[in-house]
Amino acid sequence: MEPPEEFADGFTWKTVVGAVFLALLIMPGSMYLALVVGPEANMQSAARWVTIILFAEISRRSFRELKMQEIYVFYFMAGIAMMAICPSIRPIDKAKVMRTGDPAVILLACGHAALP
Repeated sequence: MEPPEEFADGFTWKTVVGAVFLALLIMPGSMYLALVVGPEANMQSAARWVTIILFAEISRRSFRELKMQEIYVFYFMAGIAMMAICPSIRPIDKAKVMRTGDPAVILLACGHAALP
């Protein structure tokens, strides 16, 4: 695979608007869903694709182009935002785990693979 001749920046005003969308709608929705349904409610993958599809449709209808770099930033920005919530454990357990200070234990408790 040959490297591209031109590199483009993916962090634009569209991705800033996407971050505001995640902060104002997706994250509170995920928190509410985690409180109502419990730890089974995991919106991480849904939040990623909802954000990408919504902004792709908005850009298509406004006759703009959504670059691959912007899609990449949307995808990982939504994933990082959903990882910050960590709804898979109860608040009491979360406090116990966070007090240990061990990053591997924290990642395991949040449902992520531990670092070697």
